[in-house]
Amino acid sequence: MKVVRICMKFKAFFKLVPIGETYLGHMKWLEEYQYHEVCLVGDDELTIGRSRLIQMLYEFDITSTSLPDIKDPNMTPEYISKSTSLSFDIPSCPINKRLKGINVTFKYALSGEYWAWFCKINTTNGVDLMYNPKVFGKPESGELCIWLSYWPIGNALNNGDTVNVSIVGLSGLEVHECGVSLVYSDQETLENNMEWEEVLGKYLYEFELSTGAYYLCRRDFFEQMEVGRLTPDWFRNLVGDTINSTEVRGWRKTGRPKQVNHPSFTELKTVRCIIRGPQLEDIYNIAEMSKSSLGYKTVASTSSLLEGGMKSGTKSDPYLHVSLIFFNKKASGYTV
Repeated sequence: MKVVRICMKFKAFFKLVPIGETYLGHMKWLEEYQYHEVCLVGDDELTIGRSRLIQMLYEFDITSTSLPDIKDPNMTPEYISKSTSLSFDIPSCPINKRLKGINVTFKYALSGEYWAWFCKINTTNGVDLMYNPKVFGKPESGELCIWLSYWPIGNALNNGDTVNVSIVGLSGLEVHECGVSLVYSDQETLENNMEWEEVLGKYLYEFELSTGAYYLCRRDFFEQMEVGRLTPDWFRNLVGDTINSTEVRGWRKTGRPKQVNHPSFTELKTVRCIIRGPQLEDIYNIAEMSKSSLGYKTVASTSSLLEGGMKSGTKSDPYLHVSLIFFNKKASGYTV
């Protein structure tokens, strides 16, 4: 399969800011709604106590916001579906224009007490993205919310490519319609900003799966499955049978657990213990014993930490707290 690298400007790793306090670009029309309110959910640390004024989320270089069910001509998509998915072909680019990316939007209602969903984009030339935003809007009872997002993937889209967009609800999401619009830039404007463009894979490799798909998510949904919030087949509903679920178990805010090229991997465990007595030389002996099994850089780092502990301690210390590091070989797979 053809590998497509997606050029994006990689801004801040994560940012959430009121739309009245940020640059909106082609979404400048949103300024009219900066004093409208939407309740955000998804991460209590970010949402509890935060202003209900409409916020813009910058994450994985995807820009998104949640809106009340407003009626605005700027919200009318070029391609629209009353279902959870749609497909369309990329048309010829207008003269002196260049395709920057796409806007994806959908209207939805929520039910229950737990909500989980992904927005997926894949194309016939190898683009494969699935995104779960850190926060999103919760509509009032009996009302709808609109999720509006911008994906700067225009450099990976060519005339005639088929683009498939779908909203995959895992729990509590009811999609009423979804839509897509193409976003263009003047050629001159784009050329003046080319230095901002980077390769997504260069920065987000921790979120890339073995198939080349990008799993843009900061949650371990298997934890939610274990407590009964998601059904056991949630991952299959999301990706089908193309990806082994072990790839996303233990998923972290910074992406998948690290994998090394060797058929086995090294697992790091830290154990806190107490050494009784003033014989600090015992600490040095521990580091010496580890040299036979650790690489040079690891030994240097471990020894440095231990030496720092020796300088801070004295021979009159009745107890000395030390962190011991053990390395064990494990079978093939991912660390957690």
